[in-house]
Amino acid sequence: MTTDTGQPTDSGRGRRRERATLLAATLTNGPNELLDFLLPLWAGAAIGLSATETGILLAVELALSLLARPLAGVLADTRDRRRVAAAGAALYAASAAGYAVATGPLSACLAAALGGIGGALLWVTISAIVSERLAEDSAVFPRLFAAQETGSWAAFVPGLALLPGIDYAGVFLLCSAACLVAAVLLLRAPAGPPPAAAGPPPAAAGTPPAAAGTLPAAATPPVPAPGAAAAPAGDAAPAGDGAPAPGTGTGGVPAPGTGPGGVPAPAPAPAPGGPVPDAAAARGNAPGAGIAAIGRRLRPMLLAVALTMTAEATLSLLLLLHLQREHDLDALNIALVFLPGAIAMSLAAEPLHRYAVRFGRSRVLAAAALSGAAFATGLALVPHPYAIAALWILSGLSWAAVMPIQQAVIAEASGPHTGRGMGVYESAGLFGALLGALAAGWLYDRADWTVCCLLAAAVLASGAVISPAALRRLGVSDLPPAPSPAPAPEPAGGR
Repeated sequence: MTTDTGQPTDSGRGRRRERATLLAATLTNGPNELLDFLLPLWAGAAIGLSATETGILLAVELALSLLARPLAGVLADTRDRRRVAAAGAALYAASAAGYAVATGPLSACLAAALGGIGGALLWVTISAIVSERLAEDSAVFPRLFAAQETGSWAAFVPGLALLPGIDYAGVFLLCSAACLVAAVLLLRAPAGPPPAAAGPPPAAAGTPPAAAGTLPAAATPPVPAPGAAAAPAGDAAPAGDGAPAPGTGTGGVPAPGTGPGGVPAPAPAPAPGGPVPDAAAARGNAPGAGIAAIGRRLRPMLLAVALTMTAEATLSLLLLLHLQREHDLDALNIALVFLPGAIAMSLAAEPLHRYAVRFGRSRVLAAAALSGAAFATGLALVPHPYAIAALWILSGLSWAAVMPIQQAVIAEASGPHTGRGMGVYESAGLFGALLGALAAGWLYDRADWTVCCLLAAAVLASGAVISPAALRRLGVSDLPPAPSPAPAPEPAGGR
């Protein structure tokens, strides 16, 4: 188990911390998904916003959430994670309450801004907390995904059932209350010691990263005990990668700028292709430099994430428009179409992780991409609501396999900077969702339904090549360790 800084702590304490975080994820993701579903309907029906004003309202939340995620990653790496996540949940609660009392576009946009910032703080930090136990239990991200999806369908069913009786404002206030409970849970969760200064970011793509939650040996020179004399410069441990020992030049001669007592001079610039120096650590954790280095390191997977999210977001919005305009379904019936897939996602994430352990991440990513493409192709062939509900299960299984793998890979490749890694990862996903929303509107007005579905299927199928290639370029392991809580199966005839 690790702390807010990625350092080891008691395993039992870590499991309690994880359980509290997963429950908070369930309590917040459900209201978040329900709000996202109801907002376009509420904006027109309750406060009379035009289609353009509704689009601006949704864009405000998405834009602020996208811009705030890298900063949220820095806070997750440099502050007490439970407090950062609790602040996000509290902002979510304020956003939902703001929608409940909003009377016009300005007050609605203020609520949207609070929700965008709150979502960034909450989800980046929750992912970073969950990643703390990744080294000892590879199933932590499937559990997070299952918790989120359980919250989603568990909120939709009562929320939509209560909507006719308590109206939008009542549903929004219930969402706000659930988020406040989540904030309290996060604050009461076990917390580690105060975060330490960040270490160097991971090496550029192609260099195998350090294990998640650990610092490279070169970044952690031994510190003398209080009152002990500093080791002579010539006895210092090697800095790694062929660099001279701290405080010495070639042949043990003190490096230029070394002060009395062997205080090391600034490290020399790395050789091409070597580790990227952490300017953030040298300049008081300045956020920009660390995020830039992490972004370069994770670029192959970020591109794959943005591409697949663009296709999925395009298809999801096209499907929503299709059900509403072609089949005249209301909000409740549309939600019922998506409900079987949401339940499948909440149940299948951990079982599907066992396939990644057995067959490797690359094969599972490729199979999931082909499954998503089959879903999109099926929509083109049988666009009836009952068939869509069945096909949506196929899409849900695809996401239940892909997202935990992506999150685990990002956490492993980010090393001690998991918060920053999750920040840029989620930014890439949101950027893809934004492109997908724009593409869906354009395609729906200009292209045939079958053409739209087949285009999305082609992009999703390309993930069968792009995602495994991104995994190889990052240099992380293709075979995660088996989940620790799962008992080993008994051999046949073992009794």
